Amino acid sequence: ARFDLGFAPANPRLFGLYEEEMRARGQALRAMHGPGRPLCIHLAEDVEQGWRELLPYAVHVAQSYAAWADETGMHKSPFHGLGSEAAMRAAGIFQVWTPEQMLEYAAGLQWPATLGFMPLLGGLAPEAGWRSLSLLEAAMPRLQELQSKGASGT
Repeated sequence: ARFDLGFAPANPRLFGLYEEEMRARGQALRAMHGPGRPLCIHLAEDVEQGWRELLPYAVHVAQSYAAWADETGMHKSPFHGLGSEAAMRAAGIFQVWTPEQMLEYAAGLQWPATLGFMPLLGGLAPEAGWRSLSLLEAAMPRLQELQSKGASGT
């Protein structure tokens, strides 16, 4: 609220605090987005190779967030128990998709919507992040078309 920006908390219960603070500052509410799932989309031409590339970094991030949650008493954090590939995939917080899979997912969203990309997640190699972003760039025209259709209600 202090920076007069939009708000996208990991915990939707924080919306009330944001609204209260914006009113106290005499500021108009900005865009508010709930926590998007997946939190991080990594695009790859080969999903299995993409998981091999992303997994150690996603596990590091999940374990870090789980530890921070424990320190603050949030023992029901969605990041707990994500130390294995099977658990990571099942949780859906991090996803590796082809551009086509991402577009299929986006086609089913209510717009406005949030798609999360973290190309350097947890120390992921910049080359891997650039590959993912390049695939996103190639898919952007189709993604923007989906967004336009969703925003217009058609």
